[in-house]
Amino acid sequence: MEKGGDYEGYCKDLVKLLNESLPYNFEMRLVRDGMYGAEMPDGEWNGMIGELTRKVSRVLIPLTPAVAIGVQI
Repeated sequence: MEKGGDYEGYCKDLVKLLNESLPYNFEMRLVRDGMYGAEMPDGEWNGMIGELTRKVSRVLIPLTPAVAIGVQI
């Protein structure tokens, strides 16, 4: 699979253009639980926010209202 080959749209194109100017390794994938992020009763976060706070992903790019990807750099 090409880097981000299964995804399309503005954000994917922007990451690809940035990668041409500023070479870095990246991986595009869906956020594991498919959520944007909500605080849970124990104070932890799920979704994109949880991946950022747990340092699972360094950058997150929302693709649609229902889907987001985590980008590992």
